[in-house]
Amino acid sequence: MELQVSAQTEAIFRQKLSTGHYASEDELLRNALASLSESDDDWAAIEEGLAAIDHPETWIPLDVADAELRSKLQIPPP
Repeated sequence: MELQVSAQTEAIFRQKLSTGHYASEDELLRNALASLSESDDDWAAIEEGLAAIDHPETWIPLDVADAELRSKLQIPPP
């Protein structure tokens, strides 16, 4: 696949590649796309949460939400 990118985008890409953190152009691009996917997932969760504000029947108690989040992020209880 060939991509057409601006000179500025190519310069940023080359600068990131020159750090030595990526073994290849493909690895850098895969990493960038994975980060973009995570960001998309974050925005989707935010939008879902905002939509739930209008539906109190879907709310969960704060202590339950805290426990679930701590479990997911492997954070010990306070």
